[in-house]
Amino acid sequence: NEAKRKQQSFTAEYIQYTKNKGKQWISAAYTPLYNDIGRHTGYISVQNIITARKEREDQINAQNKILQEVAWLSSHEIRRPVASILGLTYLYHNSEAPAEKDEILHLIDRCANDLDNIVHNITARVNNDLSAIYIPAGNEFEPDVVLQQPPFK
Repeated sequence: NEAKRKQQSFTAEYIQYTKNKGKQWISAAYTPLYNDIGRHTGYISVQNIITARKEREDQINAQNKILQEVAWLSSHEIRRPVASILGLTYLYHNSEAPAEKDEILHLIDRCANDLDNIVHNITARVNNDLSAIYIPAGNEFEPDVVLQQPPFK
């Protein structure tokens, strides 16, 4: 590590495995130590358990992926029946034959039902996918724990 070689402060995030075979995310800040004559003698480390934060980040990333997919579906799938409805209403306004107007109204109705089905499918997907991702309010998380560790060389 370049900062360590230059005896500068640096930070790192890593997974630490516990005695009971669990794992936790750690954020560590390392600060160089110097003796009275300015000679580098090692580092002191302040470590925080950041597992809750990392889990929240994973949940938010999963939620964002779902929302991006929904946005794509909304912009592409919804556009098709909307464009059809717009075109058919133009034809309806420019048509004079009653039979043709009835046929156009039938097609508009079919497009509106297609649009309704697409919206229901998107809503169901959002409800199903997002309900699987639990992101509690910020005050439901326990604060990160500060670990005590002696300086290392």
